[in-house]
Amino acid sequence: MAFAVKVVPRARANAIEGWQQDTLKVRLRRFINAGPPVEGKANAALIALLADALAVGNRQIEIISAQTARTKLVRINGLTAEQVKMRLRSLTE
Repeated sequence: MAFAVKVVPRARANAIEGWQQDTLKVRLRRFINAGPPVEGKANAALIALLADALAVGNRQIEIISAQTARTKLVRINGLTAEQVKMRLRSLTE
């Protein structure tokens, strides 16, 4: 299953905000150096947050496009679209 994720950087905490149409809104906290996300750290943080929320391994999640953009296309392997939406909705309601 693949879906769009809009990342809001420099948030106070990592959080999954919820769905806005077909896009999942996610907030990612600042990194230790408090600077901008560099060298894939934000992507790694996004993958870790989604893996934890969906109860899957990090390797089952892949950013398939827009590596450097705020809106990314993410693929989840091993879960159906319905399973992904159900697990994420339970976190945001």
